Amino acid sequence: MNVICTLRKRFRQTYMLPIFTSFIQLISLIVIVMSPTAFAEIHMEKHPDGVWIMEDERKVFFYRTDGVTGPAKRVGHNHYIHPLMALDGITVLTGDSPADHRHQRGIFWGWSEVFAHGKKVADGWLLHDIRWQIKSVTFDTTSDTLDIKVNWLTGKIKEAIIAEHMRIGISETADGEQTLLFDVSLTALVDGVSIAGVQNEKQYGGFSARLINARDMTFKSDGMKLTPTRALLKAGTSLDIEYSKGSGLPKVTIHCDAKGKPI
Repeated sequence: MNVICTLRKRFRQTYMLPIFTSFIQLISLIVIVMSPTAFAEIHMEKHPDGVWIMEDERKVFFYRTDGVTGPAKRVGHNHYIHPLMALDGITVLTGDSPADHRHQRGIFWGWSEVFAHGKKVADGWLLHDIRWQIKSVTFDTTSDTLDIKVNWLTGKIKEAIIAEHMRIGISETADGEQTLLFDVSLTALVDGVSIAGVQNEKQYGGFSARLINARDMTFKSDGMKLTPTRALLKAGTSLDIEYSKGSGLPKVTIHCDAKGKPI
């Protein structure tokens, strides 16, 4: 099953992100709409704790490989994107390990129910009994693609339980847009592997984005205003997230498809 989720940020930019399910391959796009620019070079800058993806001298996003040196200062708090930058290359759009939810981390994907050999072995949402072993991080200059290979490890089983292969294609800015294409494959390495979201009324989990200024957000779906609830909320085919006009932050629209149908 393929899952495609579109997250659009207006105010001269658009992002598309996926919500993951427990499957082998997941595909997502992030499109950034901005003023046209001249030819730009996409490249990767290596650092001890991760890599910066750059468009010329503009920072696009940072992929963190080392959680100990990050804001959370804990093993397992790695393998995610933060900061995701606004189009000025200065304004940070994501949060990392905020006081209200220490486990949340920029743009990340995590499931609370991680099973191996038919038993729950970890919580990938709260980062209990799980860590991400970064096998390789490379950048293909011919396709402008960040290629990441990661093994999922848990203290309850000696061997890796899942092999993850993530490719993020980054386009040059053209015709006022920049596109990021996420293509993630998950492969079970042991028997009885499954993943799922939290098993309560909230049912959260999967691909997530911790955006800044959550208290300044209002929500609409298919033109109708939504009031947030603690339980799962039924909405339309898309979700609009808007900030106050004085914030200078973009409107965000999320649209998700599974097998060609909105979810």
